[in-house]
This record gives sequence, C-alpha cells and structure tokens, in this order.
Amino acid sequence: MEIVMDGVAQQRAPRPKVKTGCATCRESRKGMGKAAPSKTVTPAMPLLLDETSLESTSITDTDIADLQRCFSTKTLFPTVTLACADEARQVLQASQTDPAVRHAVFSLRALRADLEATAKYGGGGQSNQPTHLSYAASSYAAATGTTPNRDYGLQQYCMALGGLASHLSTSPSTTNTAPAPSVRTALLCCQVFISIEQVRGHFAAMAQHIVQGLRILYEHRGRDQDLPAIDVFIIKLFAAPCKFADVTRGVPSSAGSTPASTTGSEGGTSCRFRPLAPDLRSELTRHAMSTVSFLASVKAGPPTQSLQSTKELLLQSLTTWYTSLEREKQTTERPQPELLSILFLRFFHQILRVVLLSALDSDGQEDKDRQSEIMDTEYKQLQRIASFVGEQVHADGLKSGEW
Repeated sequence: MEIVMDGVAQQRAPRPKVKTGCATCRESRKGMGKAAPSKTVTPAMPLLLDETSLESTSITDTDIADLQRCFSTKTLFPTVTLACADEARQVLQASQTDPAVRHAVFSLRALRADLEATAKYGGGGQSNQPTHLSYAASSYAAATGTTPNRDYGLQQYCMALGGLASHLSTSPSTTNTAPAPSVRTALLCCQVFISIEQVRGHFAAMAQHIVQGLRILYEHRGRDQDLPAIDVFIIKLFAAPCKFADVTRGVPSSAGSTPASTTGSEGGTSCRFRPLAPDLRSELTRHAMSTVSFLASVKAGPPTQSLQSTKELLLQSLTTWYTSLEREKQTTERPQPELLSILFLRFFHQILRVVLLSALDSDGQEDKDRQSEIMDTEYKQLQRIASFVGEQVHADGLKSGEW
C-alpha cells in the first residue's frame, strides 16, 4: 500500500497495529529513504535548518526562544510572544535523543522559515502589517508551488510521522503504574505537529492532532502526573494575542468598528481589514487563564467537590460567553461566510469546552460510558469547526492571489 501526502506517494511497509498516537501518526507508518534530504536554500529564504543545534549537549535560551516563536504563526508580529518556554525546553531536550521529535522540530523550523520568506518577499509592497501578514498566512495555506524549505519541511514531517509510528509499535506496553516512554514522545510530537499544521494552514489536520493528543493525555494522566501538558500548551497558543486582520470584500464595516485599512480590488470592490468583537475575545481569554489555573489544581491533587464545582462554574461561563457571541451575531450585520476571527473564537471556545469536560475522571463504569459518548460528540464538533476555519483560510488565500 502507499500513502499520499501533498501529491507525493510514499511506499508503506507493513508494521504491527498500534493503538496510541495521533491518527495521522498511525496512518503514516511507512519506511523512509535513507538518502540525506536536499537543503539548498535560495538567498531569499532565511536558513533555519541547523541540525547540529539539536545534537549539542546544552540548550541555550536562544534555542528555546527560537522554537517558542515557531510554535505559533501569531509571532510573525514581533510584539507577540508566547508563554511556552517550558514546552520548548521539553521538546528540545527530547529531540536530542528521540529521532521522531528531532525530525518534527526540523520540519517546523523549515516550514516556518518558508512562511517568513513568503511574508518578507511577497505582497507587492503592502505597507499595512496586519493586512500584509494576513494575506501572507492565507496565501501560504493555499499555495500549490514548492520551495526547498517546504520540500525539506514536508520530508522531515513524513519522517517524524513514520518514526513515531515505528516507535509506538515497538515500545513496551504500558503498566498499571506508568505509561511507556512512547506516550511522552507521542505527546511532544503532537505539540509540534499542531504547530506544523498551523503554519501550513491545515486546520482540520491540526484539530486531529489536538484531539488525539488530548485523548492520549487523559488516558494516561492517572499513571504519570509528569506527562507533557498538551492541554495547557494548546490553550496558550490560542490565548496569545492575535493581530491578524479580518478581510471583508465589498462589505461595509459595522457601526462602531474601525477599519485597519481599505484598499481597492479588481472591479472596484473595497476590502476592509478590521478586528472584530475585541470584548468577546478578551473575555474568552480570561476564561482560558482561569481554565489553566483550574488544570494546575487538578494536577496538584485528587478530585474534590470544590474542583467539581469550579469545573461547573467554568463551563457555565463558557455557555454564557457563547450566548453573547450568538446575540452579537444576530444584532450586528455580518458578511457571509462568517469572518475568520469569529471562527477562531468558536474554535478556541470549543477547545476550552473539551479540556474542561475531560478534566476530572467520572466515577463508575456507567458514568464513564456516558462521559465517553459526550466527549465523542464534543470532539466531532471541534473537528467541524476546524474544517470551517481551514476552508475559510484556504478561500482567503485563493482570493488574495498575488497580493
């Protein structure tokens, strides 16, 4: 059998069936060629493919800061930073000894370099930064061409997926006291895979890694409290400030909103770039930070009635927030399809729901079965929203053309 990724067929060698790991990881169990990949880089592209930096015995603050920037496309804006230094350190430490994690890091670095080259050298002279970078990210997601960095990044991604699948299939089974080392590797790889798919603009695949990473974490959390906190990592990615501009074509801004810029387009149709619903986003971010604090309390000790009450209050807060979003949508004229900023808020809201609903274990088999059914429904909803986001990003990229 063979697997196709971005139109390139790869032969897949038969391997034992594995039951853990991302769906993409399990589906991509394939042998990779041993030939060294080409790393020719055009002068216009920043070289971020220094493999020796991961093989050194020490990890510097610069290494951590560089990888932390790669975790999210939001850091294309120099003023945006992530609070993911601990996560970056864990990934870099694992990459020194684990080939799957190392290939994942190489892939993320290369694809991020390719995206930055697109943002730097494309755009036909766009001067407004939110406009320019919004076009760059969406155009990169819709791009069908190839570059050396992109080819190298995708090859390393395939090697990471295949290496992780092989690692999972040959690792010893988990015990009643601790998960196999492959579980930790799978979680760290999932973190990097999430960032890789965000760079590529493939949000359905990003959601797939989110779902499988959370499932792995919650399946094994009772055995090892020191597993990578992928739930907190995901929340941090979405909670970071977002300065990308919404793009609407031929639709006037709503009352009270201030366009970031207005430019002409073919046929004289106007384009407006504006941040929407800032109060709703800031409120959701506050709920996210409360959720992170709640998760820290859950990790610190056994479930208590107080924690259960806190969980219910947080879920109720999310319900109230969602009601406000729907009310705002009904009372304010909006273009169709729904703006990307609103879709991302829905995505973020659903992630918080999934994390909170999974935070405390249910008592009794009947409760666990009911909880499993609820989570399946919530995960499917998360996938649907991610698909909408990906389709809109792709559509914006096709419309932007040569921007």
